[in-house]
Amino acid sequence: MRSEIIAICPEVLKALNTDFCLWRMTLRLKGLGVELVRAVLVDTVQAAVAAEIRRAVMAGTDFVVVTSRTDQSCWSAAQGGVAKATGKDLLLNPGAREIVLERFMAAEYGSKEGAGSDGLRALARIPVGGRPLKTDAMDTPGFVLEQGSTKILCIPSEPELAVKAFDSELLMMVRKRKGRGPLFEAALALPEQGIEEPITLAEDVMANFPGIYIRMLPKTGGRERFQISADLPDGNQSRKLVELAVRDLKAKISMG
Repeated sequence: MRSEIIAICPEVLKALNTDFCLWRMTLRLKGLGVELVRAVLVDTVQAAVAAEIRRAVMAGTDFVVVTSRTDQSCWSAAQGGVAKATGKDLLLNPGAREIVLERFMAAEYGSKEGAGSDGLRALARIPVGGRPLKTDAMDTPGFVLEQGSTKILCIPSEPELAVKAFDSELLMMVRKRKGRGPLFEAALALPEQGIEEPITLAEDVMANFPGIYIRMLPKTGGRERFQISADLPDGNQSRKLVELAVRDLKAKISMG
């Protein structure tokens, strides 16, 4: 399976910031055996974003990630770029609107008057046929859209805000297209008091154990959990690899 990342990042293009979470996404793709064939940085121009998406779709890429900051100029380039590339109208989506309103009203500054602002309505626009996704960004839903055999995922660029949506869609696609196979999984509950930067910790383990994929699960009994999985051709190898990764995770948690 092949993937591409299209990152909308004027800071990188202007040499002001070189950390754009591409490494993190690449690591998670690699953990599921998804090859990253191309990663490209583009400015906040819808036509440029659309051109890169069209090229990826024409090349038969399985999974295209469009990632952007959530400020208006960057996110509108992401929304509009996907719409232009797929020939879909960019319209207010009821599901996305509910996500935006829920997050906005939960914030301290939320008010019924502000909930109808043009800025919030703009955040809730996604291309027709797209499916809104909850992210941990304050009021910005991501979305997923299929164009032929290509799945296009549009999410905020901050790893901590988008990693759960990224994990969910990536796992769903891989399992659907590869079949379950000799999958081996394990769950590891984190301490009740939690740990600092659990996503970074998981990615460190994934880097040490190629073939392992780790994602955060919803809280159960007030405790967060890691799900550790491997999908190697040999089921016994998958089991052994997961056991080693769990052991390494436990050691890192106890040291933290």
